[in-house]
Amino acid sequence: VLQKAVAQTVDEAVEQAMQQVSPLDERLRVAEEQLAEKEALLAQQHQEVLRSTQELQQARLQMESMQREISSLRQAERQAAVAKSESAAQAKLIEELKAKLEGSSLSDQSHLEV
Repeated sequence: VLQKAVAQTVDEAVEQAMQQVSPLDERLRVAEEQLAEKEALLAQQHQEVLRSTQELQQARLQMESMQREISSLRQAERQAAVAKSESAAQAKLIEELKAKLEGSSLSDQSHLEV
């Protein structure tokens, strides 16, 4: 009789424990599902961050390329300004030489006419 009572008490205790564990199992399952969803979202956000980082790196490379091009254009502009200045100086020198030559040829002609 004692064994039967003990066995029944143990069975009841096990049944109560199982009733308490069942909701805990459900809560654990829900928590695991939520964790899986959050992990998937985190993985998606990580991919977006990687993509954005790549886009930023590409934009930085393009900007650096444009800066080099601008620098090159400015150097060419400076060289063109120097060449223009030198050309203007040479043109002025040529005009001065022409004027001197015309002046000397006029004076040569006047000597010849006399």
